[in-house]
Amino acid sequence: MSSRITSGLAAVAAVFALALPGTAAAAQPTGAELEVTGAFDKPAFDSGEAITATITIKNTGSAAAEKVRVGTSGGTSGFRPETSSWGPVAQTSTGIRLAPGASQVVHLTGKVSQVVDGQLVLQVQIVTNSAEADKSNNSVNAKASVTFGAGTAAFTVYTDANGDNKVDAGEGVAGVAVHLIGPSNAAREQELTTGADGKAVFPGLATGSYRATYVGAAGYQVTPDLGVVVQTGKQVDVIRKADKGVSDRLDAKLEFDKDSYAAGDTLGLKVTLTSKDTAFPAVHAFCTGAGEPFELVNTDDSWGDLEYEGDGVALAAGQTKVVEVKTAIPQGSSAYGYVSATCQFGPETDGGEGYPQSVDTAKVPGDPADASGRLTQEGDQPVATTKIVLVDTGTTHPVASATTDADGKFEFKGVPAGRYDPVVVGPWQLVTGKDNLFSLVKDVPHVHDLSVVAGPEVADPETATPTTPETSTMEPTSEAPVAADGADDDSSGFLASTGASVLGLSLLGLLVLGGGAGIVVALRRRKGKEQPEQA
Repeated sequence: MSSRITSGLAAVAAVFALALPGTAAAAQPTGAELEVTGAFDKPAFDSGEAITATITIKNTGSAAAEKVRVGTSGGTSGFRPETSSWGPVAQTSTGIRLAPGASQVVHLTGKVSQVVDGQLVLQVQIVTNSAEADKSNNSVNAKASVTFGAGTAAFTVYTDANGDNKVDAGEGVAGVAVHLIGPSNAAREQELTTGADGKAVFPGLATGSYRATYVGAAGYQVTPDLGVVVQTGKQVDVIRKADKGVSDRLDAKLEFDKDSYAAGDTLGLKVTLTSKDTAFPAVHAFCTGAGEPFELVNTDDSWGDLEYEGDGVALAAGQTKVVEVKTAIPQGSSAYGYVSATCQFGPETDGGEGYPQSVDTAKVPGDPADASGRLTQEGDQPVATTKIVLVDTGTTHPVASATTDADGKFEFKGVPAGRYDPVVVGPWQLVTGKDNLFSLVKDVPHVHDLSVVAGPEVADPETATPTTPETSTMEPTSEAPVAADGADDDSSGFLASTGASVLGLSLLGLLVLGGGAGIVVALRRRKGKEQPEQA
């Protein structure tokens, strides 16, 4: 009797469990269902140390998830993961298969990139080719804080005339421009020129990793440094040999097929290799290294024989070959306003001293970016009520303007990301020897003070009469410009404007950039009809 009662109660309980919501265990999702979690490995980092984060991808569904991989990856705000650390789920991979209940853990390692408000930000979205009912938990948005110390980087460029692999008296190479690109906001790009002893010393650099390129070594080649690490309170010594290498026997040239691209355009890059009087069994390309989001890298088969660690291009003495590459505009380039390709060419896959290097850049539509600063003259005296015009580097077309307030302060809002030269209108001349280039990047406020001395009258580029037929086809810059955010608010103390013809601007000035990380984009090789011979 008691057993029948117990059985009956159990049956009733089962019925209620089915009828009442929340009383039964949650059902397993039908089909594949990704659940993505992630975080930085600690809440705070020093800018000079390796930045690490962990992402876990789990399939909580009842069916396998096919081709699981990174769909989009942020990291442009403070954190730049190494491409290799994404492993089998890298954006350029075919992805992995996750069985029901299976997980994939990704350990990211990278370095500080461009920090906004003292924070590192990692934004990642994971995708699958399998259908999902709920995609709301497929992404990660993690943050950590970062602090900057200060250190020194000392560079020496020498010729090693006696071949003893050390710097001797008289071997320094003067006049070499050492260009640094680093992680901090206000002084991300810096440049000094070597003295008679071949030295250039950068004191007070923000801690972190820098890329160094060398220009003007008078017939010599100097291999770029992709990872000069500056530590708090320390000096890092970088000694670079200037070497003729193979540059006197091998010519190389990179060339985009357009000076300026519109959104959605396909990039075309032509690589021309010419041997002079020497045969080369294999010429390899080393493009950019770790890379920045705006840079192209040669890490897939779209580069043909010039793919990194590929077979290389064979050249007979006096022969010229061309390799053509087709690719999409790199995902992160709109934050900078340009795309860049930087490659070394020679017998070794990782480049080398004395290898010919070629660089080309092209303009792309830039995301809105901001800049501010202060205009002063001798004695830190403010220059008030003075118009400053930003002109596109290379084309000199005016892009935006601002007028200083009573304290000499100025502000630009919503200017398309890119590289600009400032023009101070009136009887002023910018102080020479200072870096006056405005390099505007999305979400990275650019603070750039300017100093002037009395000089000849400088005309307003926005009202100047066009002098070439080319400019007559542009939208006239003398028209009333579109006001930037807050431009008509007189109480702000600033007046700023952005020209409507910005996206039609042409080629940026040639940049010499070395190494960094970004996401590798898919490339498609084009078999062209051009002569000389296609490699």
